Amino acid sequence: MTEFRIASFHHEVLAFWAAWKREHGDTELNVLCLDHHTDVVRAFRDDSVPVGEGAWRNPEAVRDAISRLRHDEHFDWAVRSGLVEEVFISSHTRATVPACDALHVLCDPRWPDENEFLRNQERYRALADSVLESDYLVRQFGGIDRYGPFILDIDCDYFLTRRALFPRDSACLDALLRRAELVTVSLESDWVRLLRFRNEDISGPVVAAALAERVKSLCRAETSA
Repeated sequence: MTEFRIASFHHEVLAFWAAWKREHGDTELNVLCLDHHTDVVRAFRDDSVPVGEGAWRNPEAVRDAISRLRHDEHFDWAVRSGLVEEVFISSHTRATVPACDALHVLCDPRWPDENEFLRNQERYRALADSVLESDYLVRQFGGIDRYGPFILDIDCDYFLTRRALFPRDSACLDALLRRAELVTVSLESDWVRLLRFRNEDISGPVVAAALAERVKSLCRAETSA
């Protein structure tokens, strides 16, 4: 059964990643991430702050890092510490230049810049509704077999409409959920509220509950097969 973990803020998922790897040995892990916008900057936003190779092995070092990291700085920390090999992020924006070559931001060119998006949301509703459809995810990630063992990491602000949670074609999403060694979800409730389309009532807990139910449904189907 795929492990499923929820954090309040995105950088806090680092604790779940490190705990999984400590339990399962030195598996080479990649991360596939779904996120509205991503700050793939240097951990602590300071090149002079060292991140020790293998720091993920020490729970205290992980807790200390989380207390000082913000937003998506955990991606760089995870790579530099050797916790993960590469990170592939399906994002609606290209907010920052990646801090290292192992961080890859995959932005569908149909997404406009942030100002255009905020001004004319309805123009992009169909696109926002489609972010879990198989054709969208395949366009973003390609074939998932090439990633090896991976963590599926989902920031709830990736979802701008409730409709997006229920894809018509969920084959790729279901494959990602089945194949993931670990699924981590960050609620990021403030960002969900700020970015969701007008007149939408979607929230971080709503997204997390829908994803958890999908994982449970997949597990039930496999058990009964």
